[in-house]
Amino acid sequence: MMRFFRVARPTVHQMGIALEQSGLISRKPGVPRSIAVQLDRSALSELHWGHILPVKITVTGH
Repeated sequence: MMRFFRVARPTVHQMGIALEQSGLISRKPGVPRSIAVQLDRSALSELHWGHILPVKITVTGH
């Protein structure tokens, strides 16, 4: 997220907290990189990564 949005680490942390409070993602406490998107993939817009490396995304079923 830091590279894609070009923001500092504390900003990414606050973004994660806001997304979790909104119910858009879930995280497992104490488990690094345990973010799960809580939306159906069809509800997400396509991101244009350009030079950025791909990120593994886990989408839960509804």
